[in-house]
Amino acid sequence: MTFLQNFSWIEFAFTLLLGEIVILTGNFLYDILKAAYYKRRYGRWSVKVKHPTLENFERKLSPATAQQILEDEAIRSQILKGIVSGYDWLNTDLVTKGVEIGLLTQDDEQRCFIIDFAHNPAKE
Repeated sequence: MTFLQNFSWIEFAFTLLLGEIVILTGNFLYDILKAAYYKRRYGRWSVKVKHPTLENFERKLSPATAQQILEDEAIRSQILKGIVSGYDWLNTDLVTKGVEIGLLTQDDEQRCFIIDFAHNPAKE
């Protein structure tokens, strides 16, 4: 008997179809688990802005934005300055000097960044 005599198109098609189903199911489950992991790890972050004379407010961050802010200081500076820019003027660098003087605080328990304008230095 040769290979072609034992070959069955039905078995071949079934094997291919079963393989594709396993691959697609695996990819689908991976995407669901990855999204759940990122939502759990980077979800529920927010930015709270405190101001001595103006109204305080809070902005929610998406998990993707929170991941960028937590992993890269340059992006952290850009995004947080963008959130605050329509509210008031920052008179110092937010990420380096701002952390030292208390202008920017990262609260990991409450999952928030707190920008307190009471610590914003006077304009030079």
